[in-house]
Amino acid sequence: MTNNRIIVERTVGTACENLPMADALDVTSLAGFNVVGWYTDAGCNTSAGTYNEMDNTFTPNDDAVGLTDFFVKISGGSCEYIFKKVITGSVLDGVVLYEDADSDGYGNPNVSTNGCLPAPGYSVNSGDCDDNDPLEFPNQEWFEDEDDDGYGHGPATVQCERPGSDWYLSSELIATGGDCDDNDPLEFPGQTWYKDHDGDDYSDGTSLVTCNRPPDYYIASELIATTGDCNDINPFEYPGQTWYLDNDGDDYSNGTNLVQCEYPGAGWYRATQLIATSGDCDDNDPLEFPGQTWHLDNDGDAYSNGTSITQCLRPVGNYFPGISSGDCNDADPTINPGEQDLCDNIDNNCNGITDEAPCGSTCALAKEIVALPFVYNGTTENAGNDYDDDDGCQHTWMTAEDYVFTYTPLVDQVARIKLTNTGNSPTGYYTHAVFVLNYCPDASGACLYTAWHPTNGQNAPIYIETMELQGGTTYYIMLDNHGTFHPNFSFTFEMDLPEGNICSNAIPLTPNSTVSGTTHLLGNDYGWADACNSDWMTGNDVVYEYTATAGEVARIKLEYDAPTPASGYYAPSVFVLNGCPDDAGANCLYAGFYVNSSNSPIWIETVQFPSAGTYYIVVASHGTFNPWYDFTLTIDNPLGNICENAVPISSLPHAASNQTTCLFGNEYSFDDACTSSWLTGNDFVYALTADMTGMIDITLSNLNDDYGSILFLNGCPNDPGASCQIAITNGTGNFSLENQPVTMGNTYYVVVSSHGTFTSCFNFDIGITSEPLPVELVSFSVDKQGKNTALLRWETASEVDFSHYEIERSTDGIAWSSIGQTVAHGGTEPAAYSYAARSAA
Repeated sequence: MTNNRIIVERTVGTACENLPMADALDVTSLAGFNVVGWYTDAGCNTSAGTYNEMDNTFTPNDDAVGLTDFFVKISGGSCEYIFKKVITGSVLDGVVLYEDADSDGYGNPNVSTNGCLPAPGYSVNSGDCDDNDPLEFPNQEWFEDEDDDGYGHGPATVQCERPGSDWYLSSELIATGGDCDDNDPLEFPGQTWYKDHDGDDYSDGTSLVTCNRPPDYYIASELIATTGDCNDINPFEYPGQTWYLDNDGDDYSNGTNLVQCEYPGAGWYRATQLIATSGDCDDNDPLEFPGQTWHLDNDGDAYSNGTSITQCLRPVGNYFPGISSGDCNDADPTINPGEQDLCDNIDNNCNGITDEAPCGSTCALAKEIVALPFVYNGTTENAGNDYDDDDGCQHTWMTAEDYVFTYTPLVDQVARIKLTNTGNSPTGYYTHAVFVLNYCPDASGACLYTAWHPTNGQNAPIYIETMELQGGTTYYIMLDNHGTFHPNFSFTFEMDLPEGNICSNAIPLTPNSTVSGTTHLLGNDYGWADACNSDWMTGNDVVYEYTATAGEVARIKLEYDAPTPASGYYAPSVFVLNGCPDDAGANCLYAGFYVNSSNSPIWIETVQFPSAGTYYIVVASHGTFNPWYDFTLTIDNPLGNICENAVPISSLPHAASNQTTCLFGNEYSFDDACTSSWLTGNDFVYALTADMTGMIDITLSNLNDDYGSILFLNGCPNDPGASCQIAITNGTGNFSLENQPVTMGNTYYVVVSSHGTFTSCFNFDIGITSEPLPVELVSFSVDKQGKNTALLRWETASEVDFSHYEIERSTDGIAWSSIGQTVAHGGTEPAAYSYAARSAA
């Protein structure tokens, strides 16, 4: 069978009924008709191959393989025919077939044969570049996916062979384009990222769907969990975290733990923060933990003799952790490796050498004073006469054997020296001396302080009471004797920093406190030419420092015990200043002293500090009569001395016994609000805040004197505008101030005062009682009615024990006159009243 003739059978006609019917039709005789195509179905929807009109050949495709029935569509003009073509025998003769080993529809161009279709394993198409790969054939489209994440990027490459290992067909990919980073297999369109800001591999559930990785975001496979992080800024807080309790902070837990995301709070730690997560025998003691080493220290000097025990619990006895060993005498706290070796035939520092050098004999071997206070018992015997009256202080008492100390204060200090127990001096001679220099005696410098006894009295102490030392300067303190009388002497040397000798060493005082002190050995540092300009500041001084609040009111009492003052003179004194006495601008605010024949206390009864800050209280002796005194000083804040310290009364009745104006001072006088001569002695003040509206009575009883008074004011006596009602008595027995009106919520002052002309001290008991008004007023108003009438209205809640209301009128608010009455309803029920006051402006 050839392709230039076809045998057709008419199956469908359209509009060309005049077209001749024949079993065989020469195609060329169909003038004006064209072969549209060969199809596998009657509807002509699936092509069976390609028809070439030029050479009348038909080339079948893969859909035609195995078929015998074909349909041919021809058309011309308005006519269209579909013919059924039935192939008998071979489908085609003389077709070239190419071996198609991979069944991709394209054969190997190098392996072919002639045959008829269908021909399994062969294809009429040639050009397969790789007949072992069904994906590689001509005109195949390849897409690059370098990171193998299933998403390609860039344009396709059309060719038979796969361009490389990173090239894929569309069927091998999720998408052929859109990859934002083809070098990262995790970054592709639609990727879900979970935030893990703290990098603990747990997310708090925050997510983003985007191609590019956002900062601090990860895919699910990179995390332990994509939700549940309770704190995404703390890498140690995440689900399932284990916290261990270490209550005492010794890095050991007793095993108590919590498994939770959130940090439980103070005392809880992660395992990596601890040495051990269990085993602490006492989690309330930071010294007790596994492996602790305890050292025996019987004398408590922080040095052990080497005995130790390693265990968690503190052993019974004097065991301590973290102390040094090497104590050669664990029964004496003054002997250990940290001590300074003394010249006392004892190995004080446990170095195996007793009295390492001739201590104190020369400056090079001087005994170092490490810290104050310092006490040393020694002797100048065999110390050598290394310095003499030609050296340093150029004094004849520097001619015998010497003992030298050195001291270097870290900061500026004021120190004191005392030299006692000076034996070996001949009767009648006090030849020992103390010299303080800022250099070694045979070098250059200054001899700063000296003290010695020329004659009289046996072995009396020597003092240098006040030495001002500069921080960082090394001082040499030399003890010596007078070689003419005796070459050496024994001694007790003391050096300390006495509190209170000057302002920089002032003793702090607290409110309402009592302290005992002495001016003995404190030196005369301030004098009459300083701020207080007083002869009573010419002896030894004790300085106190007091921090006051603004407006604080205090009282100071000075009692002195010894020595007995010279006849007729009571020399101690007390001064209150707002600065150190020798400070520029310091003011002496208060002073108290006696010049009479009594050992009575000295009082400054009212000290009012003008502002908050530091004040100085100086106790001084009178150098003309006696250089020192033992004393007791009291500072307190007594209630009742003035209005600022008034005794508060917020409710009545009030009663108090054993009250007194003694030591309270004369703060108010007849020039004040009450203009009374009974307000000229000492005063006791109460502040009454009325808790009701009514009348009060004030009664004084149990009096020690006839000259007292009660003053009732609506303000402090010296306040501008304060006024009072006065009751005065100079008789005997009790006396009262009765029926004084008060208004609820207002504050009044009750002043009990003595009469300064007759007595300054007044003892009493006090009682204050109240009587409410017989009417409980709810409201009151006045309205003008016409030109000459005022309408008064008032309401009450209750009325008790009175008959009527008196209506009064005033033109100046001072003088009042009655204009009428209204009968009271009485009883406990509310009542309302009105009254027309005529001819009222």
